[in-house]
Amino acid sequence: AMVSLLGNLDTLESRAHELGDRHRGYGVRAAHYRIAREVMAATLAEILGEGFGPDEAGAWNRTTHLITELMMSAGSS
Repeated sequence: AMVSLLGNLDTLESRAHELGDRHRGYGVRAAHYRIAREVMAATLAEILGEGFGPDEAGAWNRTTHLITELMMSAGSS
């Protein structure tokens, strides 16, 4: 759902902040985001195989870093 908002950065930021606030309430810490990104990327690579090559992995990495940075900045803006 968050990736679908990449064309609307204001909404993406707002939704990411809401999601970050919820995750913080669950006890999620900064280190958890890195682990989650790695697991999601590994899962996509396993499921998509050759369809998740270096270009796709790079795009996924940049996108999930943006989203998790926005999530972690919730409450600090």
